[in-house]
Amino acid sequence: MGNDDLAIKDLETAIKLYGNSPEASQAYFQRGKIRCNQGCTDLSLIDYNKAIQLDPTFAEPYVERGSIHDSKGQFDLAMADYNKALQLKPNLPRAHNGRGWIYHQQRLFEQAIAEYTTAIRIDPKYATAYCNRGFAYEEIGEYDLAIADDTKALELDPDLNNEIYRSRALAYFHKSKY
Repeated sequence: MGNDDLAIKDLETAIKLYGNSPEASQAYFQRGKIRCNQGCTDLSLIDYNKAIQLDPTFAEPYVERGSIHDSKGQFDLAMADYNKALQLKPNLPRAHNGRGWIYHQQRLFEQAIAEYTTAIRIDPKYATAYCNRGFAYEEIGEYDLAIADDTKALELDPDLNNEIYRSRALAYFHKSKY
């Protein structure tokens, strides 16, 4: 039995002990995160929904559920979850980053950059937000800014995303071309 399986087993015990009290929402949330990391997004959604049902003021499950909706192309549902999370807890960098990614996919790059920037202001070590903002800057032809953000993201997390190397290379290429 691996660590994830042991963690899920303990969380299931906690869920049984807590019953339907608001305290059980943390256990459902944690189990949902583990299941999501295992690629079981449908089971994760069930856990996040239950966490929200038990404690509607718990912001983080909205962010995680929004991320799953986003990955399925359900942008309206994702945005609603990110907005709810931020209504409950305004300084959640992942919620701002998630909203930015939705704007990005809709090619609303200025709005995306504003959300990524907010995420970075809240958490200056949030490599994914630098990465995403760098992608957005590349899209609008701001190659120096793209290079700076891509470089910062790699400094913070060298294993972040293979795509960031391609992005930075293209920014260097376009910068030298114009």
